Amino acid sequence: MADEAAAGGVSRRSDMETTFPVWDDAKVEEILTREDDPRGEDGKFVDEADGLAHPTAMDQYLVEWKRPELLLEDTPVVPVVVLRPPPAEGEGEDGEPQAAAPEGDDAGGIRDLVDEHCLYFGTPCVEWIANAIRLVYERRDVIEPGYLLWENIWPKDPETNLPVPSPNGKYLVRAYVMNAWRVVEVDDRLPVDLFGATLGTGSRPIMSWPGLLTKAIFKLMKRYGVEHLETTADAPVAQWLTGWDREALGTEEIVANGALFDRLFDAHRRFKRQALPTVFLRDRFKHPTPPRIISLCGPAGIGKTALLDALVEKFPESFGRCVATTSRAPKEHETEGKEYHFLPRRSFREAVEQKAFLETSIVLDPLLGKSSDAPYHVDDRKADGARYAYGMSFESIRAVAAGGKVLLAECDLEGSVALKNHDAFEAFTVRVDAPDEAWLERRLKARAREDESTIQKRLDFARAEWEIARPGFADPPPEAGAEAAEAPAQEKYHSVLLEDDADALFYQFKVRCAELSPVVRNRLLGLPSYILDYSDVIPANETETPKIKPVVVSGPNFLEKSDCLRRVAREFPEVFAFPKIVTTEPPRAKFPSEDDPEEEEEAEGSGDEPPAADADANDAEPPTPGRPGHPWSALAMEHLTPEAFDAAVGELACVWETQFAHAEVTYKYGITKASLEKAASETRLALVNLPSVEALDAFVAFCAANEASIAPAGGPPMSLFLGPATFDEHEHRLRRWLTESDASVASAVANAKAELAAGRERGAYDATLVVSDAHDSSSLDETLKRLCELVSAKRPDIIKPVDEALEAAKITRPLVLCGPAEGGKKALLERLTTEFPNRFARVVTTTTRPAEEGEQASEEEGETPPRSARYRFVSKEQFDADLAEDKFLEHVERRAASAEDEGASSPAGDGDGDAPGEAERNENENTPGFMYGVSREAFEAAREGGRIPVLDVDAAGVRALKRQFPEGTFLCVVPANVEALERKLRARADAAAAAAAAASSAETASERSSRVFPELSCFPFELEAFFVVCFFEPIVAHAGSASASPPGIEPESFLT
Repeated sequence: MADEAAAGGVSRRSDMETTFPVWDDAKVEEILTREDDPRGEDGKFVDEADGLAHPTAMDQYLVEWKRPELLLEDTPVVPVVVLRPPPAEGEGEDGEPQAAAPEGDDAGGIRDLVDEHCLYFGTPCVEWIANAIRLVYERRDVIEPGYLLWENIWPKDPETNLPVPSPNGKYLVRAYVMNAWRVVEVDDRLPVDLFGATLGTGSRPIMSWPGLLTKAIFKLMKRYGVEHLETTADAPVAQWLTGWDREALGTEEIVANGALFDRLFDAHRRFKRQALPTVFLRDRFKHPTPPRIISLCGPAGIGKTALLDALVEKFPESFGRCVATTSRAPKEHETEGKEYHFLPRRSFREAVEQKAFLETSIVLDPLLGKSSDAPYHVDDRKADGARYAYGMSFESIRAVAAGGKVLLAECDLEGSVALKNHDAFEAFTVRVDAPDEAWLERRLKARAREDESTIQKRLDFARAEWEIARPGFADPPPEAGAEAAEAPAQEKYHSVLLEDDADALFYQFKVRCAELSPVVRNRLLGLPSYILDYSDVIPANETETPKIKPVVVSGPNFLEKSDCLRRVAREFPEVFAFPKIVTTEPPRAKFPSEDDPEEEEEAEGSGDEPPAADADANDAEPPTPGRPGHPWSALAMEHLTPEAFDAAVGELACVWETQFAHAEVTYKYGITKASLEKAASETRLALVNLPSVEALDAFVAFCAANEASIAPAGGPPMSLFLGPATFDEHEHRLRRWLTESDASVASAVANAKAELAAGRERGAYDATLVVSDAHDSSSLDETLKRLCELVSAKRPDIIKPVDEALEAAKITRPLVLCGPAEGGKKALLERLTTEFPNRFARVVTTTTRPAEEGEQASEEEGETPPRSARYRFVSKEQFDADLAEDKFLEHVERRAASAEDEGASSPAGDGDGDAPGEAERNENENTPGFMYGVSREAFEAAREGGRIPVLDVDAAGVRALKRQFPEGTFLCVVPANVEALERKLRARADAAAAAAAAASSAETASERSSRVFPELSCFPFELEAFFVVCFFEPIVAHAGSASASPPGIEPESFLT
């Protein structure tokens, strides 16, 4: 038995040595290109014995094995490793000195991955392996060149000596096994889960070296019989990867007597960073599995898509959008695979049967109701929209998750419940809600049924059509006093009819038709229509017999055209006829909703051709609104295949296509020559509705070529342009039709409220996010910030938790001074900026007043004023231009007053000791005012170097700045004795009155001081409005109560 055991031991050692031969550089190429290696169906290498080795704990997640090039559709070649580009010479990241890599290092000395935190583990059972790999990577500065993780993988590029993708799927990993570096052969089939993401160690961005090393470790664990274990104590992963010695230090005993500390300290002292201590806990708290999907649920139109797009834009390497699949038709601006994947209802249901979706639900879309395609009328659609299927396909999920990214998705309540209850992954569902129902109602009413880009295309097209009908309509009105140029006459239409009122427009339309039909003429005149000769009653004219030719209405498709045609056909069925329309549009919608009948779709698949429309439909019954040909005709259209339509083009009077629709639902339409000839032979006027001038020109040319059979009266058809009175009214009607009805909005608000209550009851939401009460970009940023905080709590590995101290340091806290002249603002400000130049900086005020002699300022545009300058002087035109571009934090206009006035009331003029300017003293109250403002550029310049901006403004400026900088410090600087201040100011007012005696003899000194120094009147407000009141005694300031008169203290105490 002993001999057998010994023999068995030798046999096992032989098997290990055979499986993992000692590494020999000379044999690498031979092993990689061995011709007798087993191959898979794709012709690539397959490790039949150990290629599917994996820990037993991975079984519950493992779905299939995939090669790297099959993980992501947009990444057909997955790089083995991606390193950070080398920094500038002598510098590292952020300009810091770069630590030198060991000499002879591969890749020119660069061993930093493109992202230091790119590694992750696919399942908890490989977390310890990923941690071991991460620890080895952190010791890259002491690992021998050529032996760092990916440097142990072949094949390699001979120039860079970096591993490259293997064309045959075979890789060699060099591992330290049985006291020697040995060869571990692996194929590149990686274990993936339901989402197509690798279950081993992965990286973001995707690289294959972590997965290849993990496969080599799995193979070694299998051969050692420890694939069921999960600690570095059971499998020496770090030793396999580095060749370093391994020492187990024990547990309780060694910790109790201090030997553990002594051993670690000795290892650090002797080996410095070449020691790699690792710790594992046999019984430890297991962190909750991090969510793989982050789903937003909430009312339609609340901004979920914008939030997810912003999150992806902010963290492109960590998050990816799952492109949902829907059974609705694509809109004009949408692209397949970007906004949605579009599958017709039948195909969608087949995919559901094939289990191609993770979750599906039926969603009511109020923007997709059965509205008419052309008469844009607010009442011509279903209020509650239509129901379509939506779902997340595994294909879309894997396109994101296979790269290691966290999946972002939008779901309704049922989808959120399905994600929460799934056993194969963890999901984090966030309910996005409105601040209140009124806000949601306003939001829904503001959105349109079409994207703004499509609306602009409609308007641009309509504007071009109007320009032809009314040349010069868009020209700006002439200036006052200038003669209005006569608008050029249009030559395209017989008449241009523009009326806002539908009845007035219809009457004008009938007046034009009366030129061709005596029946219509007689009806308008109140005469019997069946007697045509009224020469003894009315003057004889040329309409005693009808002039047979088509009546064509053109212009942007809207209510006016189809309404007039249908009304006139109903009123005069014996006079008018609709032509036959043929189309490539299918008889049943290509993308039917869940509300459409099932049997119609089944008939579509039967292969039977749709019944042709009755050629004599004009005779069968009078045209009525709402028929299938709407808006082009009251008759049912004839539906042809694209091939049949193209074959019939020669028999069509003109052809046009669906406007402003996606290519998937764009169809051709045409008017048959036969139907026009039939109407002419029956002496009836054909009513033709065309969408554009282009179609009109084609139709007129066709009529000219076939005048005898289509327009026997001779001449071109009667072409009319119909529309509202103004283009602005056209745009108003268009946008009104493109908004949801009140009933639809009310239904959506009620559904949102019910869904919120039901979701809470079913536990569908992990968190709630209320959007900011605004629709601008800043509100989106604020909502996104809160979403990031929620996600960070669940995925701190992707979004680092907010450092409150660091965020607090980013808050701008300016020091804002206000108070009356002679109150000490100027002295306090100068001492702060002079004695503490690295902590405080004065914000230069921009003004339009002329500079006084000796004032320092920047006269040149764009030049930075000297640091001691108080003002930047600009022209009134420049100030107004900057104001229009929102370049000021606050601004105010002050009349051109004396120096005393300006010193007391200007936003930046403290007036302490300023001598009055001669020019300003002579100005009166009727003189135009000067502008003062704090520019954003000057404010940012003062903030440079982390300094505190100091601003000197008036009370109005404080109001404006306090709204923008609530964290700022606002000080009202006044003397300790207010009575003394008033006496001083009144003395200055009396001096100013004496200098301008002619100004007002009846005005008292008290009135003049109140006028010249208006801050005295607003002083009580200032005391109540500011955080702190500073009482100033000569040169110094003090923070105290309004009733005390404390002695002055130094600025150092003030700063404290």
